[in-house]
Amino acid sequence: MQASLKDIFLSVLKYWPRRKGAAAGKPVPPAAQPPAIPLRLVDAAMGSKGTDLDEQALRAEISAWMKASGQGKLDASAEYWRTMALATSAMRTLAATAGKHGGLADGAQPGLPHLQLIALLPAEWKGPWRDAAGRWLQQQLLDAGWPQERILRNARRNQHPTQVLAALKYSTEPCLAVLLACGAQAGEGAAALLLADDQQAVQIGAGPYPLLQSVAEGRTGPMAHTPAPGFAILRTLAQQSTQPLPVDMPLVAAETGQHAPHASQACFYAAPHTAQPTPQPAQLVRG
Repeated sequence: MQASLKDIFLSVLKYWPRRKGAAAGKPVPPAAQPPAIPLRLVDAAMGSKGTDLDEQALRAEISAWMKASGQGKLDASAEYWRTMALATSAMRTLAATAGKHGGLADGAQPGLPHLQLIALLPAEWKGPWRDAAGRWLQQQLLDAGWPQERILRNARRNQHPTQVLAALKYSTEPCLAVLLACGAQAGEGAAALLLADDQQAVQIGAGPYPLLQSVAEGRTGPMAHTPAPGFAILRTLAQQSTQPLPVDMPLVAAETGQHAPHASQACFYAAPHTAQPTPQPAQLVRG
């Protein structure tokens, strides 16, 4: 039986107040933000010219790997290959550390978290260069024992450490990530950090591992050459993280434009497991 006009009118009237309120723009309660995840600095590595892999040998190694995997030949500049040698050196160090994760032992891979590979590459790198770099860096993790389906590769353009760290801190997924940045000018290099939440850090080793508290950066004006976003940040933090750290002292470092050619100011706060300094509001991670 078809509804009468009266029934239709009463049905509309029943829902009218709610629809009217929505149309009037009544505020909707915001979704609750997940609590921040403490990020541990499990390991850090640097790549610098003259102290790492032989550039020509690595170029031949990458070229052979690309041919064997059906990726074809890569037409890249000498700067690209130099930078890849530095990035590979840093990446292999962290891949070896990540390979100690307990989830890789005894076939326990079903409980293995995703390992995020986040590569901050020079902004001017072409798409094929960027893709080849991301795949090669991922290969270092595969060689260390991580299954391909448990690696999330991210080599997108114009990413910045502050944005990446904010995303990691407020994610609802377990955090295990390699954050790498490399620059393409002589005198630069590559810097990489292995970050983990408390649970994943325990799976790699006993620690104690420094707690990454905050990161902030000031910027200068436009430059003729655009390095990887935030390269100076990761370089300084990696340098500090590889120094012996007393368990009762916070790690604090500052870098100004007089020392860093690509950033006017960078401040880092990390603390060991037993000491956590309180950052100032201006130094909190910006998402």
